[in-house]
Amino acid sequence: MTCATPSRPSTANSTDVRELDWSQVNACLPSSTVMHPDFDSYLICATPRSGSTLLCGLLDSSGVAGHPASYFNRKSLNEYADDWRIARPRDGRIDEAFVRAALTAGKTSNGVFGGRIMAETLPELISGLAAAASIPAVTDVDLLSAQLGQLRFVHLRRRDVVAQAVSWAKSLQTHFWHPGEAVAPGGQDPHYDEELIGRLVATIERSEADWTVWFASHSIVPCEVTYEELAADPLRTAQKVLDYLGLNVPPDRQLRVGHHRQADQLNADWITRFKSR
Repeated sequence: MTCATPSRPSTANSTDVRELDWSQVNACLPSSTVMHPDFDSYLICATPRSGSTLLCGLLDSSGVAGHPASYFNRKSLNEYADDWRIARPRDGRIDEAFVRAALTAGKTSNGVFGGRIMAETLPELISGLAAAASIPAVTDVDLLSAQLGQLRFVHLRRRDVVAQAVSWAKSLQTHFWHPGEAVAPGGQDPHYDEELIGRLVATIERSEADWTVWFASHSIVPCEVTYEELAADPLRTAQKVLDYLGLNVPPDRQLRVGHHRQADQLNADWITRFKSR
């Protein structure tokens, strides 16, 4: 399935660093002929444990799709502000100065900004921008566009919500989220917790419903991507998004993404146990 470019508005078991020569990729996969993007920013709209870190890494390594990351995640705001040496408002909201700094950090040399945002983060971002706006905006997209420019949207979801909830529950217990990252203190050995998994299933379903309503209410038709297709063929899935964005990767560019699949037999056991209740 491909994503239609808006009218001007491997394998799942791989555990090795992927090094792919784009000159070979472009020879066998379709590529847009648009050399200069007609948009400014795109947002990957997701939920936790949906494969967004893998997708962000793939797009980042293209060299033309910005540096997508969770710049607006409340847990990371202070850390980003410290890195960028900017002051945060006393009320803790996301203000225009923060967004400008995020734009600088998240752009590639062609001017494209990439960001990742979870459903629960969107209202906080909109609220902060609305409070800081010098003039009233009619819609959420107006507020976002006033700061981020012409926008595109990628909707990343996971079909198997139970598997997603199991992965989330396991990370909450162990405090281990991604390979290569420091593990926060206080983690524990993973243990099956049916109540926790059930709550997370409900949270994911509610968040996906929120995304669906938000897209529809703003007449947005995003590029739809699933975790399952990303895990099965990350290269082709990344190319699908790049084609949707109308971005060409230089023929001599190498795609280098380190990704370790974290699901194991314990995940499979928990999924089976929860589904067979």
